[in-house]
Amino acid sequence: MATALVATQVCSPLGAQVRASTAPYDLHAILPLTGPGAFLGTHIAKSYEIIEKLVNKSGGIHGRPLRFVIADDGTSPQTAVQLAAPLIAANVPVFLGPAIGGPCGAVAALVAKNATVQYCLSPLIHPALGSFVFSAMVSSADLWKAQVRYFRERGWTRLAAISSTDASGQDFETGLNAALALPENSRVTLVAREHFNPTDLTVSAQLNRIKAATPQALLVLTTGTPFGTVLEAVRDIGVSVPIGAANSNMIPPQLEGYKAFMPADLYFAGFRSLVEGAARPGPIRDLQRTYFDAFRAANVTPDIGHDVAWDATMIVIDALRHLPSDCTGEQIRNYIASLQGWTGINGVYNFRDGSQRGIGSDALVIDRYDAAQKRFVPVSRPGGYLR
Repeated sequence: MATALVATQVCSPLGAQVRASTAPYDLHAILPLTGPGAFLGTHIAKSYEIIEKLVNKSGGIHGRPLRFVIADDGTSPQTAVQLAAPLIAANVPVFLGPAIGGPCGAVAALVAKNATVQYCLSPLIHPALGSFVFSAMVSSADLWKAQVRYFRERGWTRLAAISSTDASGQDFETGLNAALALPENSRVTLVAREHFNPTDLTVSAQLNRIKAATPQALLVLTTGTPFGTVLEAVRDIGVSVPIGAANSNMIPPQLEGYKAFMPADLYFAGFRSLVEGAARPGPIRDLQRTYFDAFRAANVTPDIGHDVAWDATMIVIDALRHLPSDCTGEQIRNYIASLQGWTGINGVYNFRDGSQRGIGSDALVIDRYDAAQKRFVPVSRPGGYLR
């Protein structure tokens, strides 16, 4: 597998000479196509299929057709490292992924001192300024900043939080702590803070303590199956307050599975491109139209699993198109790090802000989940501000 991954390289000075201008331009990606993260990885892979068609219709990369070379990490940090190591050793200048926080962080440790760019497709890592690691989408701090801001402006200042003890839950909690520490949230009080193991079958004890604290809203800091565990306990215990949740749970089939215990008021800090037509007329909306049209042509309704990798991948492709065909990882790193005013489907990116992700809470709007219609309804302006 490692040999196959590095047999053809994207703009690598150490790669074999291309014998024909029509040879594919390979862009490597490490995704969780199996294991617990497969719900996300398979959606990203579908996005790549659609991106391939779009890019190749417009000339490919330096006249060569783009081809994604995808390896399955099985949602395992160890496997992700095994897949990334030969790419880095061969000086492949850039690769995408992994898509889950744990595998992304494990691979980032390898990349830190090498001249290969890793564009992690999880927002749950926090790369050092100037490193060769970039992170897709907003940070967890910005996610909860927008969510808490919306709740605060609605007058819900007594909050409770329950978080899983895995890597995602811990990162979410760190982000929530940063959001609560902001001066704008000086009137917000966390009246209860609970934790649970993601393998727990029930969190009734934690929800009973939360109910006793009489919060005005509840923040659920977990993703995937544990999120359903919390929602079921919310119904059983009778915690009837608005709920804010991590946007990684904005997968309609997943939410449909929770319809028996779906809360009346469920909110997410969702990306700006999740609801078609929600953006104002302008460049962002124009790009979103292309995005939705491409998925419509593929008979796919895009969700957050398709969305999370879109702008990050387009940024890498933009770099490859502007740089020489034999570009290095350092050239790609420098190109991305200098981008300012780059427009994507989720907003305008500025990589000179030092975040290694180029975008913040203004890429988010609060969406309310309409269970009856199985759709998300924007209820805020960008950043979580009330309309």
